[in-house]
Amino acid sequence: KKQGKDISVYRALLSDDRVGGCIKSRKSGVKKLLWAIDRAKAKNRQTNLLTKCFSDLKIKNIISSILNAPLFGYAVLEIIWDIIDGFILPVKIIEKPQEWFVFSYDNQLLLKTKNNPNGEHLPEYKFLLIQHENTYTNPYGFPELSRCFWPVTFKKGGLKFWLMFLEKYGMPYLIGKQPRGAA
Repeated sequence: KKQGKDISVYRALLSDDRVGGCIKSRKSGVKKLLWAIDRAKAKNRQTNLLTKCFSDLKIKNIISSILNAPLFGYAVLEIIWDIIDGFILPVKIIEKPQEWFVFSYDNQLLLKTKNNPNGEHLPEYKFLLIQHENTYTNPYGFPELSRCFWPVTFKKGGLKFWLMFLEKYGMPYLIGKQPRGAA
């Protein structure tokens, strides 16, 4: 932030082999866990409807999108609603880029537009906001990828320096040795 960069810097960190591998491992571990709908309080017709609704949604993609919140501080998902058997149900849940959103002074999520870069109010029940370690003073949350920024930057810089050093000084030298007193 002090360098005037935005959240796209954290996306660039994902291309690092170590960081990307750790994130993929973490997400895979969570996505392989079993999940189910609690049928205890629902009526049979509602249970079947909810089961069908959730089976049509791409739950693993949704979970992966939700797991981006700790990485970037927050994640925003858009819900696409439709009427199914007389009920309004979600048919798609799609992650949206964090750059599209800002927070108001009262910590309400707003959508940035060309006409209003300070943000416009969002319709109710249209977006899910997942925040990681947010506070009243920082609704954007704490991005865990910020901890990786300098180590990855130094790693890339060190590798670049090492390659330049090898190119300059890494050429083999021909050294001939002659015994003392030889003419």
